This record gives sequence, structure tokens and C-alpha cells, in this order.
Amino acid sequence: MRPKEDLRGIRNPTEALASLRDWVNGSMTQRLSGQAVLRYSGQDIGLTLTGVVPRDELDVSKIEDDMRQGSLKDLEVTSNGLVLGRKAAQRLGADVGDTVTLTSANGVAKMFKIVGLFHTGITASDEGFAYAPLKAVQILLEKPDIINSISIRLSDIGEANDVASRAERQLGYKAVSWEEANEGLMEAFFVRNVIMYTVVGAILVVAGFGIFNIVSTIVHEKAKDIAILKSLGFPETDIQQIFVLEGLVIGVLGAIAGSVLGFGLSSYLATVKFELTTDVEVTRLPIYFSVLHYVIACLLALFSSAIAGLIPARKAARLNPVDIIRGAT
Repeated sequence: MRPKEDLRGIRNPTEALASLRDWVNGSMTQRLSGQAVLRYSGQDIGLTLTGVVPRDELDVSKIEDDMRQGSLKDLEVTSNGLVLGRKAAQRLGADVGDTVTLTSANGVAKMFKIVGLFHTGITASDEGFAYAPLKAVQILLEKPDIINSISIRLSDIGEANDVASRAERQLGYKAVSWEEANEGLMEAFFVRNVIMYTVVGAILVVAGFGIFNIVSTIVHEKAKDIAILKSLGFPETDIQQIFVLEGLVIGVLGAIAGSVLGFGLSSYLATVKFELTTDVEVTRLPIYFSVLHYVIACLLALFSSAIAGLIPARKAARLNPVDIIRGAT
């Protein structure tokens, strides 16, 4: 005899969703996922089949942005519709409009019509995931009026942990925030940012010493001119301002040139195409352009140039014109 069917899951999704909508500030959707075997032209592949409500799914996920043929909305008008990963379809030789057979772990088979193909660039998703109407998946998996997950997209992502904790207490089901689900990835990003900002900071320090050396050399070369200015009655503050201003001019010119050069190199690198297919398909370098990054870099450059110009400027202001004119060191 076949073992009794496992009906674990959220048994009353309508009531659960209603209780969450009373206080959650965001969009939500219900899903039922399970393993199934897809067959077409004598070929079989295993995949994770997810039953969705298309209208709600579009408010929560970005699957529509990854669609290459058809649309997730087509599942609303096709009760046995199927949205499949493009790589999975290529392996089977199937295309939009073809009819395939899905068989659940319980041996239930059902015909589905491919209405769309998506491509995320993530190999596991493109080869092992598919979407179908929730009701059709419930019939295939023999789980009527049952779901196994509720996905929520909050208006404020900072509330994720608090919402997950409250939802878990209220519904009695395990709730996981995006921060908890991606804890390892977030730690990797933190380490990467520490390394990146350390390297950038070191570069700025080196640039500051470069400005310091330039201004110091100018002070040494202009020693007699400084003596003449002081003998004519120029106060020390004016002489300090001259060399600080010179350092700032160097910083401004360097910041502008660096920003233009950095933007040009980044734009060029973003156009370079290559094929790298492992777990994630990459065809271009993932370069992020932000005006804020350029503003921060320019401000740091100006700050370092001002500090670097201030030290030799104070030294220049303290020079004794009599010693300089007499040739004293």
C-alpha cells in the first residue's frame, strides 16, 4: 500500500493571510512548492514546481523582469499553464506552446502547457524551477487548500526581523527574514566592504603624502620669494593661505581628473563581454555607478589635500626672511 499522504503545510491560508494583512505594511503572496518530474519527447528532468497566484506574485517577486518569452500573467488565463526556465526548456527541446507532463512524487500526472520562459542567470533556478497556477499545483500534489509558504515584501526592509518574529508568534509557523536567510552572504559582504574601504583609505593616504611632497618642494623652491613677501609686510596667515590654497587646487584638479578617468574606465569595463557559467551566469562585470561614491571620493581628496598643504604652509609662514636672504638653512 502507498503510505498515507503527507499534508503538512499551512492548512487555512486565507485566514493566515487575513491576519497578516491587518498589521503588515507590504505585499504578500501564497505559494505551494513541491518536487515533480517534467517529461517531454521522452526526456525527463526533475524540478521544483511552485504554485503561485500570478497577480500577487508580481507584487512580491521580480520574476517578470526575467521573462524572455510570455508573461507570468498568462497563468491567470491558462489554468494548466506553466512558466519554465529557459535552460530547462532547451535541455528538453521544448518551447512556448508545447504541452508537457508533470508527475508528482505521489505518482499523480497532469498535462501542462508552456506559456512562458524565464532566464535569471542563476543556473539552479533556470534549470530546476517552474511556476504554475496555485490550484493546479494543489491538485497535482494532492494538497487541496494547503500552501507551504507565505512570502512578504515589506515597504521598509529594516522591519524584516521584527515582522518575522511577530508572524511566527502569531501563526505558529517558522518565519525567516531575508537577513537571517542570507546571513552568510551578508557576512561576506561585510568583509568585502572592510577590505575595499581599507584599500581606498590607503590610496587616499598615499595621495595625501604625494600632495605633501609637492607642496613641500614648492615651499623649498620658493623660499626667497617667501622672504621677500614677508619683508614687504605680508602676514604669516596670508602666506599660509597661499600654500593651503595651492594644495586645494591640486586636490580639486586631481579629484576632477580622477573622477573622469574612473568613470571612463568603469564604463569601458562594463562593456566588456565574457562567458562565465558556474552557479551564476555572468556575461559582464557587475559595476554599480553611483554619484554618491564620486562625491565621497572628491570630498576625501579635498580633505587630504588640505591637510597635506597645511603642514608645509605653516612651515613656510615661520621662515625668517633675514635667514633666508643670508642663505641660512
